[in-house]
Amino acid sequence: MKRPLLFLLGVMIAGEWLMHLLGMPLVKASALYERMNGRQTAVITAYGKVRSVREGRAGFSYVLEDVTAVEKAVPAEAGDLLVYAGSQPPEAGCRVKVTGVLSRFPAPSDPGQFDSEAYYLAQGVEFRLKEERREILPEDGGGGITGRLLSAVRRALSRIRLQASGIILGNASAEDAGIFAAMLLGDKGMMEDEVSDLFRNAGISHILAVSGLHVSVIGMAVLALLKRLGTPPFVQVTASAALVGCYVLLSGAGTSSIRALVMFILMILAIPLKRSYDLLSAMSMAGILILCGQPLMLWQRGFQLSFLAILSISVITPVLYEWLRYVPGILRGLAPAASIWLMTMPVQLMMTGTLLPLSMLTNLLVIPLAGVVLISAMAGTVWGMLGLPGVWLLFLPGHLTVSWYRMTAETALRLPGAGVITGVPGLPRTAVYYILLFTVVLTLRRRQKKAWLASPLKHGRRGNRQAAAAGLLKTGILCVLFTLLILPLPESGFQIISVDVGQGDCTLIRADGRDFLIDAGSSSVEEAGRNRILPALKSLGVRRLSFLLLTHSDGDHINGAEALLRDPFLQTDCLLLSRTEAESEELAGILAAADEKQVPVRILSAGDAAGSGAVRFRCIYPDQESEEYFAARDPNETSLVMLLEYAGVTALFPGDLGEEGEKRLMERMDLPDIDFLKVGHHGSKNSSSEDFVRALSPETGFISCSPGNLYGHPSPEALARLSAAGCSCFCTAWDGALTAVFSEDRAVDVYGFLKERREQED
Repeated sequence: MKRPLLFLLGVMIAGEWLMHLLGMPLVKASALYERMNGRQTAVITAYGKVRSVREGRAGFSYVLEDVTAVEKAVPAEAGDLLVYAGSQPPEAGCRVKVTGVLSRFPAPSDPGQFDSEAYYLAQGVEFRLKEERREILPEDGGGGITGRLLSAVRRALSRIRLQASGIILGNASAEDAGIFAAMLLGDKGMMEDEVSDLFRNAGISHILAVSGLHVSVIGMAVLALLKRLGTPPFVQVTASAALVGCYVLLSGAGTSSIRALVMFILMILAIPLKRSYDLLSAMSMAGILILCGQPLMLWQRGFQLSFLAILSISVITPVLYEWLRYVPGILRGLAPAASIWLMTMPVQLMMTGTLLPLSMLTNLLVIPLAGVVLISAMAGTVWGMLGLPGVWLLFLPGHLTVSWYRMTAETALRLPGAGVITGVPGLPRTAVYYILLFTVVLTLRRRQKKAWLASPLKHGRRGNRQAAAAGLLKTGILCVLFTLLILPLPESGFQIISVDVGQGDCTLIRADGRDFLIDAGSSSVEEAGRNRILPALKSLGVRRLSFLLLTHSDGDHINGAEALLRDPFLQTDCLLLSRTEAESEELAGILAAADEKQVPVRILSAGDAAGSGAVRFRCIYPDQESEEYFAARDPNETSLVMLLEYAGVTALFPGDLGEEGEKRLMERMDLPDIDFLKVGHHGSKNSSSEDFVRALSPETGFISCSPGNLYGHPSPEALARLSAAGCSCFCTAWDGALTAVFSEDRAVDVYGFLKERREQED
């Protein structure tokens, strides 16, 4: 067998996949995890050793390992804990006793939402703990010399890391500091959201991860220095591997950096052992070691992207290099860029639901300069740690390069076709994609090898130009064909989706290939537009909103709207507001964003219509008298109330309208029987009055609120009134994002995102 390690890695991956399909656990849960048994929080005292320390914009955190948790005087072994420190954190390597509130990482409750629970479980971290009291414990003397040495190394690296963070923060601008810290220390906690979004939207966020570039720059520099000093090969290999290993620990030991470390060690070992270095075998060894240490890493996108990128360079790049052998200059860099595009595109779509066609060219302009940022940040940080002046001068090349990065990304995003929201492809479509891709590429490799052996190379300037043009054409055709193959099919039919934004409101209506959004805000989820609504819309393939309607100006209905309007890929045709809210100070940022994106603003009141074709929205409240009546009172009572009529289905969206507003609405019109009700004011007891719901006779109702909210939503009184009216109620607090799918005969099927996820796991 030519590559036994690659075969073994394939067997491991297939085995894990089979165990996953059969519902067999890949990792045994700790006693504490089993004891929690569905509970969300508990007060515990944890004993353990500090593994690593991080500093972010929100403060310090540290990971506790070798944990014993005590709850109500009963001890239990536990996995690692992520502890949020209330003050200066302890040093890495020391033993601590921590008391605080233990909680689970939230599982995703929306499509497209980041799965923090799976992310931390893959690192062996089972729970998070909010620190209330901490006590430093004496060393227990366990672990022998190796354990004490490892603790000393971790403590020293923790000090270096915190000192380096201080140097970067004290001598670089806020924008540069976040990028320097990410590229040098693997710490993205200091990066501004605006910069992070810019790099991600331009498809160059991968340069911020500590990976092969960092390992090769540091390792090869150390190796070259030791060679110049004339040290024996054994010393060169050992010292280089040790220093690079320390750097990987310093930078957080992420998947890509561990993979790069293993591959670097195998590469330098091949020299004194007089063995050839095989990229695929080295990658396979790294994958085997990572999966043996933590099998759950297989399901993490970072692991998948890191290994697929190496696989693409080994398998696809030779085919494209053969096609592009006559292409001059930097354009030959299209070969690895296109290879990585083809291999990682399905995973990227699963992560973001967005296709970035220009990212190949953008990466050609930024990747060659990544070493400049890394060396500049490293040199300036070391210089500052030595207490020498002029750190800013060493940071200057990095600053200029970061400015180039930003200018390149901003320019790329202004170009047409920079990004297209596609939605997330399903697993069957992804499997077919990879089967066809490998079949085509391996077939082309065999043919190219036979053709090269059978015929001489072309000569002459004209022949080279023709070969270059043909190579570019074939590369482009291959990328386009496989891009079209993986793109998800557009949704059809009529759906109403309540995005789970916690304590807030956001409802998406999909009909006739058009998408409409009513409200976009939350009072319980931080950055709801960026972290919940946009990922959900992109995951569902929503490219354009026919309108974004804000029923009133409460933060839990509007504070995510600005992020939607500023997104470079999501288009909004119109912003609809109530007359009573149009001049509200709370809407200033939203109106500014609409003005920048040239989104027209329309003011609605009773009698106005919106929508197009068979999709008809009518504003039925408030009228002018109600606006004046409630002008100095609760803005909830002047919420826009929209009545939707489509293909015989009738739905009502009353915002936060209370009983008084409901009464005035009923006085002014005869309410129709409806099929669907977006239950008002999150299921408050002061909304959905008995007369109101009896007049509407809704068959299905969606309630949007957060679990365990302070308001007691949904209230038992409102639920009882809705039930008495024959309404089947569903709540995002119970089942996450809710989807109502209407058939042609007006029958409705309701799906809860969390419920569906639980059933798949069971």
